[in-house]
Amino acid sequence: MRRVLVLLIQLFFPVIVFSASERIDSLRSVCSELVREHKFNEALRYGRAMIRLTECSDDDAARLTAFAYAAQAYLAADIYDTAYVYLEKGYSIWSDMKKDGLPKSFYEDPYSVFTLYNSFAIYAANSTMNYEKVTEYFTEGLSLAKRYFPGDGYAVMGSNLVLSYFLREDPDGLKYALEIYEDGLKNNNKRLVYAGGFGAALMYCLLEDYAEAEYYIKQSLASGYDKADEMWVNTIYGNILCRTGRNEQAEACFRKALGYAPMESAVTTVFFYLSYGDFLRIQKKYRESLEIYR
Repeated sequence: MRRVLVLLIQLFFPVIVFSASERIDSLRSVCSELVREHKFNEALRYGRAMIRLTECSDDDAARLTAFAYAAQAYLAADIYDTAYVYLEKGYSIWSDMKKDGLPKSFYEDPYSVFTLYNSFAIYAANSTMNYEKVTEYFTEGLSLAKRYFPGDGYAVMGSNLVLSYFLREDPDGLKYALEIYEDGLKNNNKRLVYAGGFGAALMYCLLEDYAEAEYYIKQSLASGYDKADEMWVNTIYGNILCRTGRNEQAEACFRKALGYAPMESAVTTVFFYLSYGDFLRIQKKYRESLEIYR
């Protein structure tokens, strides 16, 4: 009787066998979402599963996807050595694939390539601090994103490019921030308006033009984009308010930012603590500032 039931099940519900490439494509979506939700340990589990599947696949596009998204997960978890190994493997595949022009697989799935460029640039910024390479990866990725993926890919790549200028205290990133902002207004794209406005605020802070910085941070907040990086935005707004003498409002921004600390990357968190510590020191709250600096 049991054998009959099994045969009936197989007859009416045939077993679907997914290829390694299809499984990688499925896993990368979950892995990427987990990174966005700051569930890094879970994301690593999916990243490792994709890497195992590359051993069963001769599909270069699928292998590139696996290496790019696994590297992204390792970067998010601040495991840079392993991330670099997979970035190198992914970039080697991409370099071969694009020798005779952009491959068909790029038009079908540009996400993996943008993830690769974005992750390699973040690695160069946070690990080696080779900012020439950072700019090279971001600008190459940005040019592709603007042409072929003008929404989220363009916003992410552009935001990170501007942020790399900010981290090395170079206001030349302003031209990119304003371009992203204007593109957002032109195309009624909330994410681009948010990203461009935030980027412009960063650059104007470097130029010590706090009136313009406040204008753009307000535009960013008013964009209606519902996935803003609250820790970054409130830290920058707190810095602007501090520099313009509105200390109570600045304190409120810093305390709001503090609530997001457990969910953020090392770079974001370090910048926040340095900013908040400086604010407390300026307020002559030396004991509190020392606790924050620790």
